[in-house]
Amino acid sequence: MRTLSAHLARLAGPGHLAVVVAAAAYAWWAATTAPFTLEGDVATAIPLVLVAAVAVAQWWSARRRMTLPGALRRLDRPARAGAWWPVPSALAALVGWELYNFFSARRATHPTISSLYDAASRTHAWKAAFFLAWLALGWELVRR
Repeated sequence: MRTLSAHLARLAGPGHLAVVVAAAAYAWWAATTAPFTLEGDVATAIPLVLVAAVAVAQWWSARRRMTLPGALRRLDRPARAGAWWPVPSALAALVGWELYNFFSARRATHPTISSLYDAASRTHAWKAAFFLAWLALGWELVRR
C-alpha cells in the first residue's frame, strides 16, 4: 500500500507535470474557439477521440489479459461493487431542475446550467478553466 507522500511524489513527477501543462495549454487554445464552429468542434472532438481510444484499449487488454502501460491502466477493477444510486439520482435532480427552469419562466428569472455557464465563460480564463476541468473529468472517468 502506498503512502500519501509517495502518491504525491509520483504525481509531482516530470511526466505528470508535462501532461498537466500540455492539457492547460490545450484548454487555453480551445477556449479561443467559438462554440458550434468547425474549429470548436475539432477542439472538442480530439480529447473525445483520445479518451475513447484509451477506453477501447482498456477493454481490449482486459479481454486479451494483456497489461497496458501504467498511465493507461484502470485504477480499479471494472466490476466494482458499491452504491449505484448516487449518480442516477444526481442526474435526475439536475434534469428535473433544468426542465423546471426551462418551462417555468424566462432565463433571467430562473437560469439553467447552460445560461450559468454562458455567463461564467465570457472571460477567456474561465472558459479555459472549464475546458481543463472537462478534460480532467474525462480522464478520471476513463481511469476509474
